[in-house]
Amino acid sequence: MTTAHEAMDLVAGPPETPDQRPMHERIAADLREEILSGTTPPGTVLRHADLTQRLGADDTTVHRALRNLQDEHLTAPHADGEMVVGHHRQTMRPAQGMSPVGPSEPFPWLVEVRRRGIDARFTLLEVEVLPEPPARIVEALQLADGQRAVLRHLLLTFDGKPAALIKVYFAYDIVDGTLITGRRLIRGGIPSLLSHLGYPALRCVDLVTAQTPTQEQNTILRLPETVPLLRTFRVAYSTGDRPVIVTDAVEAAHLFELQYEFSPASPR
Repeated sequence: MTTAHEAMDLVAGPPETPDQRPMHERIAADLREEILSGTTPPGTVLRHADLTQRLGADDTTVHRALRNLQDEHLTAPHADGEMVVGHHRQTMRPAQGMSPVGPSEPFPWLVEVRRRGIDARFTLLEVEVLPEPPARIVEALQLADGQRAVLRHLLLTFDGKPAALIKVYFAYDIVDGTLITGRRLIRGGIPSLLSHLGYPALRCVDLVTAQTPTQEQNTILRLPETVPLLRTFRVAYSTGDRPVIVTDAVEAAHLFELQYEFSPASPR
């Protein structure tokens, strides 16, 4: 039987590289994990003096670490330091956003978020016909050579604060002459409109990654220091397994978590 030490030797590889991040970022990362895991519950006061002693860091470094947590809405100012306010990421269930509704009904995803007391709004930044779509979009939409695509670029805000940038792509021949090429938001959401046009979303494939924001993304989303982005690249397929919507969304990781539900496949 292989022991734990022997197993570690099998995957050891090169010698470990020390954490090169600034000390305040390392401290913030450890405290963040304690908060998100529930080890440090809401209501706990993170006192500067206690942290400097426990972590062996000076007051300035601890202050910078706590400021990071405050920027991420995990703590709030307190007379002795910072008070933990808990987990404030919004749990998003992607399947909700693909459910069609009637033409006069509001987008169900927005209804759900507003029910939680959040003023969630979309702002349409641009609508553009792309003569030469990006290669990844050409592949995802299965476009022929020279076939155009339509891009709708949106900003999502929570209580007036930027939360996500969303790019939605379509094959031009499907949406030409529809509200999708117009410069207005679509009541009920895009999946509902496409369903009424005869292109219901029957299957979706999501690719979720984490990445460092570009300068533009960082500026628009006003991200706190060191916060990464969640990136969701979704392809929605309709009848005949034709791809009809590609969504490329970048979301501030301190504001979102994604929840997927599925049933395990039956054993064969």
